[in-house]
Amino acid sequence: MLDVNLLENIKKRRSIFPHEFNGKKIDNATIIELLENSNTAPSHKLTQPWFFKIFSGKSKKKLAD
Repeated sequence: MLDVNLLENIKKRRSIFPHEFNGKKIDNATIIELLENSNTAPSHKLTQPWFFKIFSGKSKKKLAD
């Protein structure tokens, strides 16, 4: 049987759009934890074709420009 909390979180998931961002900086430990957990996402034959880049500060401004 599946965990009830897991099912509730799946049902409540939603998209977040830029106008909903609050502007608060996310601490590095949270980002690392999210990225480590994302590595467990299913992929075709465990190919894990994704890669991540984190932009903040000046690099985020440069990307936006």
